[in-house]
Amino acid sequence: MIKKITVILLLIIFIISNPTPVSATLETDKDTINALINDKNFEEAYKVLNDSLLEADNDQNTKVLRMILEIDTLIGDTDQLLLHGLELVDSSIQNKDSFNEMIGYYYLGNVYYKLYEDTKALEYFEKMLDLANRNGYELGKGLYHTFSGLITYSYEEYDAALESFVIAKSHLEKAILDEDWVFGEFLEENEIMLTITNSLVNDATEAQIQNIEANALSYLDSSWNLKLTALWESSYILNKLGAYEKAVPLLEEAHEHLETTNFGDLYTKLADYLSYDLAYAYYNTGDYQKSSELILEEAYDFDTKAEVDRFELINEKLRTLENRSLEAESQRQMRIIGIISAFSLLLILLILIIIKEYFKVKSLTKEVYEKSIKDGLTGLYNRMALVDRYEKEISSKTALAIVDIDDFKDINDSFGHLIGDEVIRKVAEVIEHTMMGIGYAGRYGGEEFLIVIQNTEKTNPWDIAEALRINVQSVSWSFKSEPITVSIGLLCHSKSNFDEGFKTVDELLYAAKESGKNMTLSTDCNL
Repeated sequence: MIKKITVILLLIIFIISNPTPVSATLETDKDTINALINDKNFEEAYKVLNDSLLEADNDQNTKVLRMILEIDTLIGDTDQLLLHGLELVDSSIQNKDSFNEMIGYYYLGNVYYKLYEDTKALEYFEKMLDLANRNGYELGKGLYHTFSGLITYSYEEYDAALESFVIAKSHLEKAILDEDWVFGEFLEENEIMLTITNSLVNDATEAQIQNIEANALSYLDSSWNLKLTALWESSYILNKLGAYEKAVPLLEEAHEHLETTNFGDLYTKLADYLSYDLAYAYYNTGDYQKSSELILEEAYDFDTKAEVDRFELINEKLRTLENRSLEAESQRQMRIIGIISAFSLLLILLILIIIKEYFKVKSLTKEVYEKSIKDGLTGLYNRMALVDRYEKEISSKTALAIVDIDDFKDINDSFGHLIGDEVIRKVAEVIEHTMMGIGYAGRYGGEEFLIVIQNTEKTNPWDIAEALRINVQSVSWSFKSEPITVSIGLLCHSKSNFDEGFKTVDELLYAAKESGKNMTLSTDCNL
């Protein structure tokens, strides 16, 4: 007996004095990750973290997810942010870890803030604040007021935004970050926004411009994300103030900063968005050549089909998480059918129950399938479903068009993103009504739609596109008296594949926009 106790004690001492291989690996990985991030090699850092996630136990899983989410935030990948944020919340609830549950809600709110869904964002930020208040987490309180400020700032309510940033600063100065933060520069980022907003509230226009420019330049030697945030946010406001000559060098510096960063295959739209702001500044300083070159370079420097496939692959993972309870119910119904079938003596009753359960399963399966092919906001096909159907049914009798809502950014900026969503839904209804019986439509992304017109021998695609344009222009809106219009690029005779056809209609759409908007352009229709 004494020998057995001695052996057990020795084992306990050995376990205590030798940390688990996973923990040791994670500590080593953190040093590697920090070195890679300092070299701006986000692709390799992301790979190391994902390898660690595969090997991590339950406790380490939370720490690795936290690091991955920070890089997701830096590169602006909302799909991965949502996926990993949901995993962090789920893991934290199971472990009764209220701090990391709060952090998970912060990242989920961040996703919807980036997607301009402010109501949904605030829903998660309020869950974060509730946990922060109940547990005394100053960090959660500071993050809540930071994002309240960012949301009111986006609506140009600068006095309210400034008040939120000041409150956020008081909490963030008292916040304690645990060892799992890789970046953790919340106070500094809040300071950037506080300085910009304070300039907008208190200074004359010329003083605004000088203060905002000086603030941006003061962060040139800061970390990757602080430098990008200061340059980009400051130049965005300078563009809005009409100080395009001041915005251009800041945006060029930010553009160069991104180009020296290795994102590899990581999916990021940062360069696209930044290029748009820089092209806008070039245009307003009279440098039309640089502006057009930058827009065209960004527009066609990607593999459309690969982007669609990647987008839908991540969405499939998200649907799996969101429909988990739905699929669990479907599996439960299937098990019921199997169990009941075993009781052959109750044959008549069994048949009735089996039929009933079968239709429940069928209904659930149909619901899951519908969610996988439809766009959540409009009910039209999503990109992957539309591209898949188009390529399966393509023929010489098929026409393709891209429809874009004119000046949609101005609608969002002037009336808010909830109104923007209302406009997208209404235009989708008009498209669906116009296309009824002659083809199908889908939402390609943002304010862009694709329409496919079938049997063009009997239906003139030009007439359909023009009817659609006029129908949209005829809609009355409660929030403005002027009509909302669309521009359309039309290909009457389909190409051999989607990518080729899409590039053509996108070029036509761009030409329609440049020619004054609210028009349909085509090069191959017999008018």
